[in-house]
Amino acid sequence: MGQTAKDHGGRLKVEGNLISAHIVRGLWEKYFAEKSMPKVEARNLTPKQFFRFIRDAESSKHIAPNSRESMLKEHGHIIPMEKRGGFVFYVKSEDKWIIIRRSNCTVSVTDVLSHEMRHIFESIDAQGRNIRRQ
Repeated sequence: MGQTAKDHGGRLKVEGNLISAHIVRGLWEKYFAEKSMPKVEARNLTPKQFFRFIRDAESSKHIAPNSRESMLKEHGHIIPMEKRGGFVFYVKSEDKWIIIRRSNCTVSVTDVLSHEMRHIFESIDAQGRNIRRQ
């Protein structure tokens, strides 16, 4: 098996089942409409894909290196991989955000997406541009 995050000519390809753009947009419009929605892709990954992706993401040149810092700030400690239900990251080369969700997570798709979208919302300006350091 290959990696979950694959480099295709400078573009990051994430495996897993795409979550409907209609669901993603609907949640953004319901909870975060005061800012323009940036480009967001959401995917459900099997537990194996999810854990492999997190491991790969920590060394990826495509992903902003602040996920560990964000987790420490939000929770006060690093959450063990097996307890994580979702993860969001910014792909600078594509100017888009990708949310991944572990498919067997007991938290609903909409709750995981809403939580991860809050991180996006806090990282963008009113026009939907990333304002966090890269």
